[in-house]
Amino acid sequence: MWILAAGAPVRARSPAPDLAANDGDENSDTVLAKKLQNPIGDLYSFPFQNNTNFNYGPHKGTQDILNVQPVIPIHINEDWTVITRTILPLIWQPSLQPAKTVPFGTGPTTFSAFLAPANPVNGWLLGVGPVAQVPTIPAATTPVTPLPPETGATATAKVGTPTTIAPSTSAKPPKIPLSASTPLPATTTPAVPVTPKTGLSTPTTTKSGGSNSAPVGEAHPEALLLDTNAASTYNPYNYAASNFGDPSLAIDGDRSTGWTALVEPSVAPKMAEGIVIDLNTPRKLSALALITTTPGMTVQVYGANGEAPPTSITDPAWAALSPSLVEKKKHARIKFGGTTAAAQAAAKLAYRFIAVWVSQAPASAVGTPAAPGHISINEIELFSRKKS
Repeated sequence: MWILAAGAPVRARSPAPDLAANDGDENSDTVLAKKLQNPIGDLYSFPFQNNTNFNYGPHKGTQDILNVQPVIPIHINEDWTVITRTILPLIWQPSLQPAKTVPFGTGPTTFSAFLAPANPVNGWLLGVGPVAQVPTIPAATTPVTPLPPETGATATAKVGTPTTIAPSTSAKPPKIPLSASTPLPATTTPAVPVTPKTGLSTPTTTKSGGSNSAPVGEAHPEALLLDTNAASTYNPYNYAASNFGDPSLAIDGDRSTGWTALVEPSVAPKMAEGIVIDLNTPRKLSALALITTTPGMTVQVYGANGEAPPTSITDPAWAALSPSLVEKKKHARIKFGGTTAAAQAAAKLAYRFIAVWVSQAPASAVGTPAAPGHISINEIELFSRKKS
């Protein structure tokens, strides 16, 4: 790229010895100031420019950019001079990922060389020359080798282990809750009035049914039937799309498949992604069932309304429907609400968007830089709140 530069009009320039002789003259400071501000001024200089930006990035860190920009004139002959100018940014930038480190590096270096006459032309200092930018940005070294199908294959062998989970696969809601779960409570209920003394044994049957069907506080729960395109990956920190599997596999009713997310080795075990489910219209919900083949994840459930999900998980438009939980089981049932009155009140409202946010991976899913690990969410089920 070639640039034509023009300096501000100044009086005819005197030879260097005369300038030195006039150091005591009041006008010598003015001439020097003009040369310092002139990008093609015939003056050796080594200035530094520092810029500090506060509240930068998702973690509200401080970014600092120090520009080293030496100006070196090269005298070709008495009539012509080449003015070189280099700008090298030294950048201290907070990470945009959920990591505690603050990376330091260099930005792209800009070099310019202007050919300028030694003396002003009609009161103007003119210069023409190229401006080049050198890519001195450090290259990313984090390998990305997502292998979602392998995690899904592992899920096939592991999901069948917990036998008490099978009846709660109400991700196929029209079949499980209506024809299987509902008759069981109906059968055990008459036993209580017939033999009151054996009522103590009745909870044994109820306990089994409780683990297989409803969240606490719901008499006849029924998992919502979701559209096949209701689920999407929630990726507010713009990780590579290849890091994630198909989110629709988390609501297809098949526990042998699931949505996967790569665990970045550079920040592991921390994570900052999840799944958003769009219910199209606000619904009042009481609980969420989560099935995974990577137990030990730290998850939290949020709700929001609007035309689209909030662009950041820290946006106050998201309402926390559950506390941050370490789910150690392959099948977890998360009841909405919390220990505070505010959390319980928020859980009673209707929401269109439900986000399952993963903030940390289990140690078993971290992997190595050469072979990063994955976490998996195989099934998500949402339960309506009981009408009072």
